[in-house]
Amino acid sequence: MHKYLSISIFSLCAILITGCTTTIYTRPTPPPPRVEVIPKRPRVNVFWVPGHWAWRGRQRKHVWVPGHWKIR
Repeated sequence: MHKYLSISIFSLCAILITGCTTTIYTRPTPPPPRVEVIPKRPRVNVFWVPGHWAWRGRQRKHVWVPGHWKIR
């Protein structure tokens, strides 16, 4: 019984140690906001959502999401 307990504990420790390797990536700061020219309001019940930089993890870069009109 003691032999199987030792093997089980050793196996669990080996799995935990090998599974604990992590890679830490730091995200760079986004570029300054772009200057957008707000187009004419298409109708009364809409508001402007300004553009912003969004992080795309798979591409590992910031991409610009342009502003747009949104219905209230």
